[in-house]
Amino acid sequence: MRTALLACLLSPALMAQTLVSTEPTNRRGVLEEFTAVNCGVCPQGHAVATSLLAANPGELIVVAVHGGGLATPSGNQPDFRTTAGTSIWSQFGVSSQPTGLMNRTAHNGQLVMSRTQWASALAANLATPAPVNIGAATQFDEDTRLLTVTVEVYNTAAGTGGYDRVHVLLTESNIIGYQQNYQTGAQSAYVHQHVLRTYVSPLWGDELASNEQGALDQRTYTFTVPTGWNINNCHVVAFVGEYQGAIHNAVELGANNFATNTVEQPTSERMLLFPQPTSDVLLVRREANSAPTTFVVRDLAGRTVLELPYSSGDIVSVDVSALSSGTYVLTAPGVAQRFMVAR
Repeated sequence: MRTALLACLLSPALMAQTLVSTEPTNRRGVLEEFTAVNCGVCPQGHAVATSLLAANPGELIVVAVHGGGLATPSGNQPDFRTTAGTSIWSQFGVSSQPTGLMNRTAHNGQLVMSRTQWASALAANLATPAPVNIGAATQFDEDTRLLTVTVEVYNTAAGTGGYDRVHVLLTESNIIGYQQNYQTGAQSAYVHQHVLRTYVSPLWGDELASNEQGALDQRTYTFTVPTGWNINNCHVVAFVGEYQGAIHNAVELGANNFATNTVEQPTSERMLLFPQPTSDVLLVRREANSAPTTFVVRDLAGRTVLELPYSSGDIVSVDVSALSSGTYVLTAPGVAQRFMVAR
C-alpha cells in the first residue's frame, strides 16, 4: 500500500529547506537497465553498469527493470517483474535486453540504447546543467514496516514547458537467485543488484506546483514494505522530470532512516550533534559565545516536536527520549542539522 501524504509549495523564505541544495548543479545520471533472469547476455549489461558506478561515484543511479518474455520465471527462479516495469517497457518500446535508458533522453539518435552506448550517454548527461535539485529523507518503522519518504525539490532555473513531476521508487540489492549466463553457464546463486521493486509515487509522477525559479516543493509518501524485502538492502530513488520524458535530476539513499546531507549553514555558526544515532539524550556543541536562542526540533514532515531555550555554554543536553525512532532536524537561527533517534 502506498499513500501520498503531503504536497505543498512555498517560497524558501517561508519554508526552510533542509534536504535540498539551492545552488545550481549538473544532472545526476539515471540508468534504467532493462534486464531479465533468463537473458544469458544480461550479466554483461550488469557488468557495464557496475563499472560505470565505480567510475562515477555519487553521479549515477542504476535501476534494474526486469521485463519481457525472458523475465517470466519457471521452477524456483525469482520473479522480478513489476506492474511499473511492464508499463515502462511498453511506454518506451523496449524490445530486447540488455538495453537501457539514460535519463530518458536520446543519445546519438537512440532513446533505448545498447550497453555500449551507456558510458557516452552518461558523460553527456553529467555535463548538462540541471534546472532542479532534489533531496530526500527516509524513515522506517520496524514494527509496522511503514516507510516514509520526504522529498524536497528546488527549482534552480525557470522551466520552459509544462510543470515537471516528482517520482519515487524503491529498489533492492543483494538478492540471491537464478540468472542465465551464456559466458559462465546458468547460476543458481547470482547476486542481483538495484532490482526495481515498486513505485512509491504514481508511476508517471506527481506534478509540481510551479516551474518558477526559486520555487520549493515538498512531498511525503508512505509505503508498507513487504516482509520478504530486506530493508537494509533497499534504496529509495527520487527523481524529477518531464511527463514520461527527460529526467532532470535524481537522488538515491538508503531506505532505513537516511537523509541527503545538504543542510546549508553559514560559516558564522556551527553545531555538532552527538552521539549519532542517539536513544535518549542528544548533546549539542555550539560556539561558547553563541547568542541566546531557542532550539526547535522538527520531524521530516516539518512538524515541530520539541522546543527548548538555550542561554549560554558550549554544550547543551537535549532530552529526546520521547521521540520515536527516525530522522529529525534541530534548528536555531541561521543553522539546521539532522540527527537520528534509534532504539
